[in-house]
Amino acid sequence: YFLRGRGMFSSSLVDIGYFGASSPKYQGRPDLQVHGMVSAGDVGLFRDTMHLSKDTINNIGVPSDYGLFSQGLVLCPTLNHAKAEGRVRLRRATEKGRTDHPIIEYEAFHEEKDVDRLIEGIRRVQNIMVQPAMAVHEPELLRLRPLAAEFGADTDAYWREYIKRLGLLVYHPTGTCAMGRAGDRAAVVD
Repeated sequence: YFLRGRGMFSSSLVDIGYFGASSPKYQGRPDLQVHGMVSAGDVGLFRDTMHLSKDTINNIGVPSDYGLFSQGLVLCPTLNHAKAEGRVRLRRATEKGRTDHPIIEYEAFHEEKDVDRLIEGIRRVQNIMVQPAMAVHEPELLRLRPLAAEFGADTDAYWREYIKRLGLLVYHPTGTCAMGRAGDRAAVVD
C-alpha cells in the first residue's frame, strides 16, 4: 500500500454493504444491513472478535478453508431497528469510592421477531450468492457441523440456533456521558 496505494491496507475492512427491508413494514426505512468482508481462513476473527472456542472454530468448514491461499467472504446480516431492549446498570461503589464499569445487558437475541428478521437477512445473502455474478465463484457456506447435524443444514431452526449461540453485536458509539447518582452534578445520566 505504501508504495503503490493498493493492497490489503487500502481496504476499509468492510468492503461490501447492503441495506434492505425485511418486510413491507420497513420500506423506506430499511431494517436489514449486511456488512461484508473479503476474508478467508481468519481464525483471528472467530477467536478474537467473535470469542469462539477452538472446538467451535474446528467445527466450521474444513482445514483447507483456513489455508494460506484460501478465499472467501464473511457476510454478516444485522438489524438496524431491533425490538430487543437491554439495560445498563451501575455496579456498587468499590472500597475506594470508585465504581467499576457498568453492567450492560444487551438481550440482543431474545425477541423472536428480531431473530426472524435476521433469518430473512441470511436468506437475502443466500439469494445474492446464487446470482450469476457470484455463482461463477462457486461460493460454499461454511456451516457449524454440530448444529447442522442437530437442526438440519439450512433450516430456519439451524439459523435460529446459530444466531442465538454465535450472534454478535455491531454498534456505532456516538458519544459519551457521565453516569452517576441523582444529584451528582457531573453525571448526565442517573
